[in-house]
Amino acid sequence: MLMGSAEGRRLFGLAALGLLLLCGACGSGPNAPSADPPVPPSPPSVASEQPQAEAVLEDPRPGQRPAGLDKELRFPVGGGGFNCYQQQEFALMTYLETEALGLPDGTIESGEATVYDTLDPRGPFMETIPFEDSFCVVGSKSGAAVTVTLTDPSGQTMDEQVVTPLSDPSNVVSDQKPFFVRFLPGVAEGTYTLTAVQGGHTVTREIRVSLPSSPKAFAVFDDRYSYGYDRAKSTTVTVAFGGLPPNEPTEFYLYHAGPDSYEGEGLDSVEVNTFHSAHTVTGSLDGTAFLALRITPGTLVGSYYLRNLDETAHTTWKIY
Repeated sequence: MLMGSAEGRRLFGLAALGLLLLCGACGSGPNAPSADPPVPPSPPSVASEQPQAEAVLEDPRPGQRPAGLDKELRFPVGGGGFNCYQQQEFALMTYLETEALGLPDGTIESGEATVYDTLDPRGPFMETIPFEDSFCVVGSKSGAAVTVTLTDPSGQTMDEQVVTPLSDPSNVVSDQKPFFVRFLPGVAEGTYTLTAVQGGHTVTREIRVSLPSSPKAFAVFDDRYSYGYDRAKSTTVTVAFGGLPPNEPTEFYLYHAGPDSYEGEGLDSVEVNTFHSAHTVTGSLDGTAFLALRITPGTLVGSYYLRNLDETAHTTWKIY
């Protein structure tokens, strides 16, 4: 199911953000984002031979829509957020994995098996390039910082962060900021290791990275907490791909929804995305590639959704 994947969680987060923008509640309420500065993104390792298509994100070009392709796509606007529920064991888990286990005291039940039956919170985490995910430090001493390190298959350190406590810790939700990992085209396949240390406690988690066997798309955000790009600060929307036919072109189709492109009210509302433009991406020998869409003062604000013909590969972002 879509929500069981990293991209599905991003889609859900964008939908939730769209609802907040619609309701004018982005900066208030008990679930408002923390005022703490965001964790800086890890510098991606990208090989120079990865092909990159380029275009300008400008006015819609409806004439590029092929016959039979949907003119409009409708997506439900969700709500809520993502929490890393505390566990008794000192561990590194994604928020979905903590939700799958539920709370030890039973106050929050474990997730539905149909969604989470493939997750193994104590085993290796496996994903295909490109992807990004966040790991929560659970079972740690409340209020104390944790050092988290990511090493590559050779043992070299790729990233190290001191994961500080959040401003409003609780007994239910982990009070440590998440640690983000990002693997883009050009990064080697293999087993990476995530290590968390707090005082005399150490825990490790393997991240097994491979190339996908089917098409995959992933929008690379400048700020991982924003779900998009600030038109005043960002210059380019970067989309990474995997699983494309080697040395062959693949057509991708972009849809756009403006700030007023909603039908219905509240949680029953839907976002109406209209065809915007077509873009051709050619995969490298390993099926990976990039698409760079330049942001200009005339770039339309709102939500964007990029898909291939059969929608097996898709990603989304916002322009503010």
